Amino acid sequence: MSDTQSKLLFVGIALAFLIWGALGAIIGPLLPEMTEAFSLSSAQAGFVFIPWSTGFSIGALTSQRLLHRYKIETLLAAFAGLSILFCIALFFCNTFIHFLIIFSLLGSAGGATFTLAHTFVGQTFTKHRVAAISSLDLLFSFGNVSAPLLLVLLLSFSFGWQSPFLFFALACSICLVIYTSILLLTAKQRRSGAEVSSSDAKPLTAPSKATLPIGYLIIPAVFMGAFEWGQSIWFVSYSIDSGASETAARIGQSVFLAGMISIRILTIAIGQRSNDTRLVRTLFAFIVLGNLMIVLTGEYYIHLVGCFIAGAGVGAMFPIILSRAMEADPARSASYSVTMILCITVGGQLASLSIGTLADYYGIANTFRFTTIFGVIFIIGFEFFWRRAKASIAS
Repeated sequence: MSDTQSKLLFVGIALAFLIWGALGAIIGPLLPEMTEAFSLSSAQAGFVFIPWSTGFSIGALTSQRLLHRYKIETLLAAFAGLSILFCIALFFCNTFIHFLIIFSLLGSAGGATFTLAHTFVGQTFTKHRVAAISSLDLLFSFGNVSAPLLLVLLLSFSFGWQSPFLFFALACSICLVIYTSILLLTAKQRRSGAEVSSSDAKPLTAPSKATLPIGYLIIPAVFMGAFEWGQSIWFVSYSIDSGASETAARIGQSVFLAGMISIRILTIAIGQRSNDTRLVRTLFAFIVLGNLMIVLTGEYYIHLVGCFIAGAGVGAMFPIILSRAMEADPARSASYSVTMILCITVGGQLASLSIGTLADYYGIANTFRFTTIFGVIFIIGFEFFWRRAKASIAS
């Protein structure tokens, strides 16, 4: 692949992360409308994340296998095309069962796209992994922030609650055009007899011995996902239950995501220095402090401050963990990405289902406090991972 094609591919991947950030965050703000449209209980509403995350995991695993047979740009184009079809189908969906099935298929396309993108970036920007992955996550966060604001805008113009999916279908079409352009350029080069680089022809392989066992990623990734998705899925409902209006609650979620964006900008600026232990433990303090400000008070403006602090605490953790793992064992970049995606989605399932189910009995104000427990377990698991990764890099 030429430099021009690589840059164009990165542009397509960057846009895809922006889109998937919005798609992943739209469900929380949509829960009140979805619950009313499909006449759901809190437990049923909490279940909506399960098909999405299951599909996301399947897509991630499938793409890892497909990487051994097809080029990244071919796979990205295929999954972008499928995403368009699934988004259009969600726009016309009128039953909850059909919605869940199609939503899970859309999630599989997202999981595949994430794994393909992380593999490309991790193996292309070997000296700037933290900054490169943080750049993608920054765009993902911009998508997160835009989702509730986009919904507020569409609803203010009397569009239906499913209208965002039609908007996402249009955005995915732009990605498809970019990936297709790369494929056409590659085909043109082959017809003209241009030499194909050896990196395109090599299948992805893994080393025979694991420098950093994948198991060390499981606990921190699962509970990081539980903490982050617990906020993303249930904060709007929790804030409304605490007395805020629907619009104010959605703005509160955007503030949480704004905190994530702020720390990811800092991570891009400082690059590898984000691996400093003092910075990481400061972020741990932000996670605990911010979340306690949310769950121990019913004051809306204290919620806003807590949301920003908690978002800043957790926002940089994904690029820090993934880049650290890749640094310890670069040949397993795809495997680490898949593991992170799988575990984060499992954590999201845990948060979605546990908080939603218990809310039917104890109320969302009480069960939302589980996010604090998720954050503490994440910090403990991260410490074990960090020490093992440091030892693997040193050796």
